[in-house]
Amino acid sequence: MDLKLLPRTDRVLVQPLELKKQKKGILHLPDTAEKGKPLFGRVLEVGEGRWVDGKCEALKTKAGTVVVFSKYAGMELVLHGETVMIIREDEILCEVANWPADDAHDPED
Repeated sequence: MDLKLLPRTDRVLVQPLELKKQKKGILHLPDTAEKGKPLFGRVLEVGEGRWVDGKCEALKTKAGTVVVFSKYAGMELVLHGETVMIIREDEILCEVANWPADDAHDPED
């Protein structure tokens, strides 16, 4: 059976990404930031929105966007052998406007 997760309300399904080794123009976090460093992830699915004053407001985050979120945000799951995170949209710290296409998810490097 092929499961598909569909987040509810203001939740976002994120696939964690890793930067490969330091390259010119790529964000570098010093070793001292290692313990509490933010994580990168690609948004796979978004919930229908949050309820405000009895109305459902659509989320600002869209599927396919690369985001930065706190190491301790949300819940981690393994789905079909891949790690995914379910986080609230307000746990997203920022969006990455120019994520390098060749630096995506490579934990073996």
